[in-house]
Amino acid sequence: MNVEYFWPTPVWYDYLNLDYDTMINKCFEMEKESEGRKFSNYGGWQSHDIQLDAIPEFKELHRQIKQKIDEVCLDLGEHFKLDFDNAWININRG
Repeated sequence: MNVEYFWPTPVWYDYLNLDYDTMINKCFEMEKESEGRKFSNYGGWQSHDIQLDAIPEFKELHRQIKQKIDEVCLDLGEHFKLDFDNAWININRG
């Protein structure tokens, strides 16, 4: 029996060394400062789009994401280019 993969879906993942407590605290602080947007987060909160590198508590996250994007591009080939466009915060409550 033969097998061919016509639509393979690679998934890259890694573990980042970050100060998660500081980022979590910043998320809750931002929730207190803004109504956010009413989208699909019933009972929770969703921020408007944010630029991670413009918020001190998220700068290291932004740096590491950009680094990982560059690593994926190298893995895909020299001609491949990806960029990080935007981010937002979701706080979900059950």
